[in-house]
Amino acid sequence: MAGIPFNVQTLGTFEARLLSLQPESSRQWGTMDLVTMLRHLRFVFEVSLGEQRLPDESWPVIRRAFYFLLFRALTNWPKGKIKAPAAFFPTPETDFEGEREALRAIMRRFAETARKHPEHRAVSTFLGAIPLREWVYVHGAHCNHHFRQYGV
Repeated sequence: MAGIPFNVQTLGTFEARLLSLQPESSRQWGTMDLVTMLRHLRFVFEVSLGEQRLPDESWPVIRRAFYFLLFRALTNWPKGKIKAPAAFFPTPETDFEGEREALRAIMRRFAETARKHPEHRAVSTFLGAIPLREWVYVHGAHCNHHFRQYGV
């Protein structure tokens, strides 16, 4: 089965892509500015670690199919076509460097936590309560999408 894992083995690759972003990196599609994108990614990591809570609005009948389709099979998402609700876009708390370092820190923490506790569950708005071993693929596809958005 396809999928882009975000785990201790792939962390270095994701970190390198993150660190290659610069304040002048230009968006290839969409409307989200760079600092907002970094905060958005960090927010979703916070959700997966239970540090932020969103309501479970998943539909039990289709959430498994949704997970496999978007995070394991078709991980090269259409450019600018999928829009998350406003709750997924908190206001950035600092500048580019601060948001990039905060994202890097939570990326490392997530990878280690997922390695140690793969069955720990956190609620995804669209997927329900899923274990970290599945969040690994959510973050892999999600980070890949937004890093591609900025050309890295």
